Amino acid sequence: MKKLIFIALLIFLSTLNASKIYTLSGIKKAYLVVELSGDKIPKELKGLIYGELKETTDELNIDTSGYNQRSLAFLVSEVKVADATLINITLLVGEDVKRIDSNEKVFGVTYKATRHIIYNKNDDLEDNRLLA
Repeated sequence: MKKLIFIALLIFLSTLNASKIYTLSGIKKAYLVVELSGDKIPKELKGLIYGELKETTDELNIDTSGYNQRSLAFLVSEVKVADATLINITLLVGEDVKRIDSNEKVFGVTYKATRHIIYNKNDDLEDNRLLA
């Protein structure tokens, strides 16, 4: 299970550098958050994921030292569905934004991307696929 999630993580993080509509190129500073929840997700993955996220932000020259109101969060959770487990991998950017109508500052999610892995307990981990 750990190998499957780590491979999915590497694929997911590699999309940060890809040229898409949304990129992290305009972000100069961010606070990194990694959260894991679920019985099937090994807790030791938190350090590995944080390390990969830190390496990626360093390559993009994003300062992650100290606290910042802009959060770059990597969330991994699971949902049991019949005999299978759905692993959700989500990358979020949350930051203070101003509402157009009132100029009120609020915390909003400005980017969200999610991928899913279906894990069946009888499957070989090598045969699982990352779903778009």
